[in-house]
Amino acid sequence: MKSLILSLVTAIIYLPSVAQISGSPDNPKNPYDYVGANHNAGLDFIQQKYPNMSGQFFNENWKAIVSDFLTVKQLDSRNFLNIVANPKVEQKCGAFSFYTNTVPQEELKRFLRDGLISPIRYTKAIEVYDLVDQIEEMLTASNGDASKAFANYRDKMLKLEMGYRTLSSDDQAFCFMISSVAMHSAFYWFNEGTKNHSSWGVPKCSSAGMWFSFWRRLLGSDVGGAVAGVVKTGVVAVLGGPAGWTACGTAALGGAVGSSAGYAISSLFGL
Repeated sequence: MKSLILSLVTAIIYLPSVAQISGSPDNPKNPYDYVGANHNAGLDFIQQKYPNMSGQFFNENWKAIVSDFLTVKQLDSRNFLNIVANPKVEQKCGAFSFYTNTVPQEELKRFLRDGLISPIRYTKAIEVYDLVDQIEEMLTASNGDASKAFANYRDKMLKLEMGYRTLSSDDQAFCFMISSVAMHSAFYWFNEGTKNHSSWGVPKCSSAGMWFSFWRRLLGSDVGGAVAGVVKTGVVAVLGGPAGWTACGTAALGGAVGSSAGYAISSLFGL
């Protein structure tokens, strides 16, 4: 009996931990890949500096929290704050974050209808959303194997990015920012799903089929935040505010981080 107990204890001690999923979200051919990479860094920053925060706290302080992260990354948070705090932008575009909206495509249709986004950018963003919507199917097909699901997702995303090369430089910038967030966000949240104890409270992919739709909605929220950031930067530029793709990148990053953290906190911990 003693030897059996000892064997069990030894087995538990040497039980291998769940490894990070294979592959990489990095794409050196994407000139705006830093947006997605910084998105993941932003989530780590929030989790480390504000652990176990409530949804209510985040909702009340998310602008300051995201601005804090941008400052740490030596990015100009004034661009971001000017966008999210500008009442004219809020009036014209609505809420900055999409994380309370489970159908961000509807917001994108409104942007198109109101002339805030061009038809080509709308089409390319919808392609990314359509791919994100396949996340649930990819996880199911892989039996919850996050590495296989991400590899499938990455291949499809890279094919979308190949088509961006024929676009104008401005349209390329928009598309590459959005796809970078979609790629890095998937890698981040799939990794959280491989952990026995995710600091975000994300359930393990291998035993949480009912949660597969959560990943799909979460990634859609991330992309929605990035789209909103770029669109609203354009509105601010029309109003005489900061222009240029550097400002767009900061706003896309801030929007994606805010949407990602906000949706995760409100879904996993409640408001």
